[in-house]
Amino acid sequence: MLSPSKIHSDEFLSAVFNSSPIGLYIVRKGLFVSVNEQFQKLTGYPESELIGRPSFDLIFPEDR
Repeated sequence: MLSPSKIHSDEFLSAVFNSSPIGLYIVRKGLFVSVNEQFQKLTGYPESELIGRPSFDLIFPEDR
């Protein structure tokens, strides 16, 4: 069971992540696992098309 302070901490971090004016994302094992609204606007892709997608897909091949 999660402690109240852990729940509060997770909620706070989630709120900061989601309300950031900067595009933010989390990648695990090379795949997007979380993106905020600003990152979606920056890339032009909705969250549904980013989650589970390799992060290298957004880098131009000649820049890899």
